[in-house]
Amino acid sequence: MDKNSLIEWFNQLVDQTLEQLSSPPFFSQLGLLVLALIVALTLSSLLKHRSPLFRKPPEPGAVYTLRRILYQFGEQLFPLFAVLGLSITVQLSEQLLKQSWLVRLGESLAVIFLIYTLLTRFIHNPMVKGTIKWIAIPVAILQIFGWLGQVVDYLESLKVEIGNIEFSAYGIIRVTLFG
Repeated sequence: MDKNSLIEWFNQLVDQTLEQLSSPPFFSQLGLLVLALIVALTLSSLLKHRSPLFRKPPEPGAVYTLRRILYQFGEQLFPLFAVLGLSITVQLSEQLLKQSWLVRLGESLAVIFLIYTLLTRFIHNPMVKGTIKWIAIPVAILQIFGWLGQVVDYLESLKVEIGNIEFSAYGIIRVTLFG
């Protein structure tokens, strides 16, 4: 690939990107995404301010532990509603616009935000935190974009045979994580 063909390829990429970002489906997806986030923020705010479970810290008494956990979970209401709302919006965008890449991107960011808030709030073990941060979040992103199966298939295709024993990259990763 010479310099001129590289410049031509880059210019085509910029033109295609600008065309995509100025298209009506892009703005429609952006509107659906913003609407879903506004609904999620409104629902979480209403629940936090109207429900006695989330309004003030629980007093010791009957089922105190459960009420304390529910109170702590109040901070995760917005990320949870955002993930739920955006997953519905992905389907809506697919039906109406026949594309949902922007809403899927927002959904993946909401999933990362939800996992991260749960991680920082409820998990205190550094090893478990690191495992979730470096494994669960990337796997969640791959799953949301629908790439997880392709990545697993690719890792499964990377094989080494030693005698009658066959080792795949996916098998080694799976044994390392779960073994």
